[in-house]
Amino acid sequence: QKVVRDFAFVIDEKYSSGEIINLVKKIDKELIKSVKIFDVYQGDNIPSGNKSIAFNVTLEPKDKTLSDSDIEEVSKKIISTVQETTDAKLRS
Repeated sequence: QKVVRDFAFVIDEKYSSGEIINLVKKIDKELIKSVKIFDVYQGDNIPSGNKSIAFNVTLEPKDKTLSDSDIEEVSKKIISTVQETTDAKLRS
């Protein structure tokens, strides 16, 4: 059973979409099936030198159905990894 989660960060414009995709995919190669960027924005409400990048992550376990806590755990890992690696801020 696939689960898709969306994330959006305000991030330094020096980071490319490809770098973010690779970073997120490495978090859990077995569980994370795809990472797709669906929005990149610079302009109003985004600090100069930054951009907003939004992506969805498809989780697809091989051997079990994911519980809410499993999904929450992977989501937290994605958020903390992106924040710690790129100094990005999660957009609400």
